[in-house]
Amino acid sequence: KGLEYFFKLKNLKLYLSGNDKITDEGLQYLSELSLQNLSILWCRNITNYGIKFIIKKSSLKELKLCQKITDDGLRILARLTSLKRLDLSYCDNITKHGIQYLRLLYHFKN
Repeated sequence: KGLEYFFKLKNLKLYLSGNDKITDEGLQYLSELSLQNLSILWCRNITNYGIKFIIKKSSLKELKLCQKITDDGLRILARLTSLKRLDLSYCDNITKHGIQYLRLLYHFKN
């Protein structure tokens, strides 16, 4: 609920890593932010459902995902064409099939 107060800030880098109070529903407020980078590593209450709110942010360039994201989450995420960097380091539920969805995002930096 506290995220709603960030609406007026521009070009945000938001690190929510390890925050168990952030939920899928809480991510809906991110669609109102001018967000460049988002880290939701170790946010145990964020799932594939929350990804639909993240893709509404056309300005998002860098994303670090949490461990509950699966292939279905990557399928949804592949629509986020502004994304330049994606960290899947702790996403143990993603398979080679999920990675195939990311072929649409061919512009990633190495």
